[in-house]
Amino acid sequence: MTQSLHYAAVTFGTILLIMVTVTIHVIALFGFQGGISQVAEWESHKLRHRAARETVFVGLIVVGLCGVHILEVLLWSFGYLISGALQSFGDAFYFSLTTYTTVGPVDVVVGPAFRSFAAIESLLGPIMLAWSTAFLVDILHKFPPPPTRHPGGQRHPAPAHHDGKGAP
Repeated sequence: MTQSLHYAAVTFGTILLIMVTVTIHVIALFGFQGGISQVAEWESHKLRHRAARETVFVGLIVVGLCGVHILEVLLWSFGYLISGALQSFGDAFYFSLTTYTTVGPVDVVVGPAFRSFAAIESLLGPIMLAWSTAFLVDILHKFPPPPTRHPGGQRHPAPAHHDGKGAP
């Protein structure tokens, strides 16, 4: 295979992996969004204390998001294996995980023909992590504020939660 054909194949593979990674992320976030109301309803019956309910709820979302990111790292790991950039699954997974998170691998390297492939993963990983963070912040923003306590120890309901459009 000529060098220019090899670079074209790596470029095509990189674009394909980007599209599949984004698709996985979109499907997962839509799935989480759809399941949130069901989990919230379950939690309200099982856990009466608000702090415990919200902790379990957010914990489940974080675990799910971590699972999505591991799936995306696995996808890129197989990309390194299929392309021949790395020879063992352990090395490919380690390299992909440390590249995706921008920690950077210490003792595993890819050849010059695959450096741009790895650089794109290190660009895409933080974008996916930021997207997950924005999703989580949006979920947390939807929790109503806790009830306030006024002097004398009386609890008063929290003020109406606004959606940012002027309506409670």
